[in-house]
Amino acid sequence: MIDSRLQPFAQRYKQGFLWAVGFTLAQEGWATISQHQADSGGPTRWGIARAHHPEAWRFGPPSLAQALAIYHRHYWRVVGGEELPAPLAVTLMDSAVLLGPDRPTRWLQEALGVAIDGVIGPRSIASAKAHANPHVLAGALIWRRMAAHAQRVAAKPDQAVFITGWTRRCAALWAFSQKT
Repeated sequence: MIDSRLQPFAQRYKQGFLWAVGFTLAQEGWATISQHQADSGGPTRWGIARAHHPEAWRFGPPSLAQALAIYHRHYWRVVGGEELPAPLAVTLMDSAVLLGPDRPTRWLQEALGVAIDGVIGPRSIASAKAHANPHVLAGALIWRRMAAHAQRVAAKPDQAVFITGWTRRCAALWAFSQKT
């Protein structure tokens, strides 16, 4: 089910994207502007951090329309969201938002046993579609993500302030990805 706040964008974006981005926006606090001293991204609205997307912040905090365009171009399309089974699409997109698209993409390719090049292409998509249980595969990717968060905290102890939120988000992602 698509969040009603995203319905005005149903003409521009496909349902799968709106469903997945609805999860990410909910986790990011929707329109709330957050700024934590330990967050290297700086001020963030709709999950769009000024340090990572300065063009969106040029005239102030980004709009929802700008955020959706960024999510679609930089995350959804890069991870092949439109082509993948829904549990994998939402898991990869949300993971890409937090970690960049390269690592989650490589985790998927490793799990599928295809060439690990960080690019979701025809072989990765075909293998993902042929996988016996994309829900289980999404769960495995979420476990990898949790390990990546733990590694980040080990390397940068000031990031420990975020580990509880990251863990809760992984649990919420697993539950959300199982709804398809």
